[in-house]
Amino acid sequence: MTLPASPIRPPRARIKTVTYDNTPPTVTVNQASNQSDPSSDSAIKFTVKFSESVSDFTASDLTISGTASGNLSATLTGSGKNYTATISGMTGSGTVIVGIDAGKVHDASGNANLASTSTDNVVQFTAPLKSFELIRPTDGTYRIGNNVGIRWDRSRGVGRQHHQPLPRRGLDLVERQRTLD
Repeated sequence: MTLPASPIRPPRARIKTVTYDNTPPTVTVNQASNQSDPSSDSAIKFTVKFSESVSDFTASDLTISGTASGNLSATLTGSGKNYTATISGMTGSGTVIVGIDAGKVHDASGNANLASTSTDNVVQFTAPLKSFELIRPTDGTYRIGNNVGIRWDRSRGVGRQHHQPLPRRGLDLVERQRTLD
């Protein structure tokens, strides 16, 4: 028996392509291009760049280390792939280093980041001047026209000395001793 050709064609097979993302995001952390180094700024900026968008990145994901003393903390601005981390709270001179450990941040597929890399994620912080004092002459007497020594003390005991002539006007040097904050 011979069947006549059917005008109905069999359905075409539909091919679907499924792509699986199992590539973890990479991240670089470097000091911001406009960040001075060394710096005595109360806020130090770092750029954070991911290889792909992430959505669960917070300041608590940053690792802040170094030798600068104080209660260092971070704030973040940005979204997607590009962020700026601002570190503040330094009170003593030293280094400020920022990085991100592996497994802290995730892409849209849930892949955790690799540990951050950098070319320059270290900024040397120099504590601002805290106070100054006049250095008493060896004979204990201030005279108009003599040089007066001034010592600046930084928060961690780092200091310098500078000698400047005593002004010609009568000057109560005790009143001139003050603390700068």
